[in-house]
Amino acid sequence: MLVCLSVALGLPASAAAERELTISDLDWPASTRSARTRTTAKVYRGAEKEGGRLGKVAKGQRLTWTRIVKTRDRCRAWVEIEPRGWMCAKDLAPSEDAPTATAMPRKVLPGAAPSGVDLVADDPPGWPFGWALEPQKWRRRDQGKKRRGPRPTPVRADARADAEVVRTLEPRTVVAVLEVRDGHVRIGEGEWVAETHLRIARRQEPPAGVGADEPWIDVDLDQQVLISYRGETPVFAALISSGRRNGTPTGIYRVRSKQAETRMRDRGDAGDRWDRRHVPFVLRFRNRYAVHGAYWHDRFGNQESVGCVTLAPEDARRVYESAGPEIPEGWLEAHADEGAGTVVRIRSEADPDPAWYDYDGKRVSGPDER
Repeated sequence: MLVCLSVALGLPASAAAERELTISDLDWPASTRSARTRTTAKVYRGAEKEGGRLGKVAKGQRLTWTRIVKTRDRCRAWVEIEPRGWMCAKDLAPSEDAPTATAMPRKVLPGAAPSGVDLVADDPPGWPFGWALEPQKWRRRDQGKKRRGPRPTPVRADARADAEVVRTLEPRTVVAVLEVRDGHVRIGEGEWVAETHLRIARRQEPPAGVGADEPWIDVDLDQQVLISYRGETPVFAALISSGRRNGTPTGIYRVRSKQAETRMRDRGDAGDRWDRRHVPFVLRFRNRYAVHGAYWHDRFGNQESVGCVTLAPEDARRVYESAGPEIPEGWLEAHADEGAGTVVRIRSEADPDPAWYDYDGKRVSGPDER
């Protein structure tokens, strides 16, 4: 059984001893091996909510604790848990079972097939490279019509719209981008594809302030492509859907928080205009904006969201797992320390070198001002 430590939140040794509690003070049995969350509960940086919220732990997780301290707030006692943070003792119950935590989310709703390319394990066909994709205008034109699926992409013998079709590409086929000419892209010897039929991934330099081995995310709104990097090295690329009507704001941000799963909705005057439950793998970088998985559509590579940067769920998982802050197993949410969240750069042809912004959308001069 775990025992409490003898130091408490920066107090002198005598005061610490006065505040230290044992499991018997909580009426927990001597056979207690772990602390089980009674419901989804908040974790704070210090006892009595000192330092602000650190995250949330899902219901039913069995946690290891390191110490218990007496307080004068409604909780009466706070419990320090591993790997970090403090929880109100009223949110915890004793368990005779060993500590264990379940990876969150427990289940991801099925959605579109992933388009992601692992740039470390599987070399792309070259740089730049692209995905074959049906133009967005075709999809809009055929809305409401019965269709069997996306149309294949024609490959022509020359960089002309009336050139002979030599073969076709299935949607999301990954191809090399060898040359761009007259609105067409050469993908092989005597093989050309209309530029509108491709979404192209191009390597980018990291923003100023990003460390040599620091993870960061680049989003190209024109191409609807996201690339995860570590320093200058690209590690993963996938198709996205950004904002269609209101757009997605360009800028350089830091991830404020990660959520394994959440509910997203928009309240209009007549009630909810849209309501999505169990939205997975959420990286919040600006108030009302996030990078997250979307299971309700399969139009990645085209603008489709109400403003967020959305990916197929499995692609979102890859981006989520590589981004900071770290989120322990069993946690539904984790907040980043100030200036420590993963950098997210969102750019476009109209704003190729965007400015830094804070979470509220206020412009700042650089990452140190956040």
